[in-house]
Amino acid sequence: MRRVLDYRSRKEFFLLDYLPDQFFINLNEKERIKFRQLRENHKLIENTNQKIRLLEEELAIRKEKLKKLNKQIYGTNERHGYREKMEGGKKALEKHIKRYKFSLSVGFRSPKTKTTTRATPKLYLRIQRSSTQYKNIYLGSESDMRIILKEITQLSWKKSSIEYIKQELVLMYGAYVRHFVWKNKWEDFFTRKHSIDEVKQWAIKMGPELYRW
Repeated sequence: MRRVLDYRSRKEFFLLDYLPDQFFINLNEKERIKFRQLRENHKLIENTNQKIRLLEEELAIRKEKLKKLNKQIYGTNERHGYREKMEGGKKALEKHIKRYKFSLSVGFRSPKTKTTTRATPKLYLRIQRSSTQYKNIYLGSESDMRIILKEITQLSWKKSSIEYIKQELVLMYGAYVRHFVWKNKWEDFFTRKHSIDEVKQWAIKMGPELYRW
């Protein structure tokens, strides 16, 4: 009986309780359709509301977990978080961080020629420490870079997108720059050429160790 009474709403004042068969039999066809519609959809509402309640409970639990995780990162008035501890470590190592701080970018440029024929764009790399301290390095054509990367990695780069090739060049030169500055000075770096062939030989010599830089 209790399961049958679940068809009525406990939150509404004027909904029919489960009605006896005699009542249903005396309804006309249109009323029977409407009555079935009322009962079926009321049951669907009850089931859906139950799912909503469960999801709300789950959401409350997840919100509490998120709150705890955020406290771990940002801390509280009583306890330092990961970020504050990280900044403390960063401050202590500021001079080292500043030494290795630079940006890298790779892009195409059309070299100037004496003829009116438009030259094929070549890849150049820009290494920059500040607005006044930077270096542009000629790399070569796209096909040259595919060959060089194959020589370094022993993998085929024929089907790799140009964007992926650019990323790999930035990764390789970034490691090269950090390694060079670790052994030398930035002043020495900006006076050297650092050709792609020189960097290639360095990368081959370093092998997998390159990616540690």
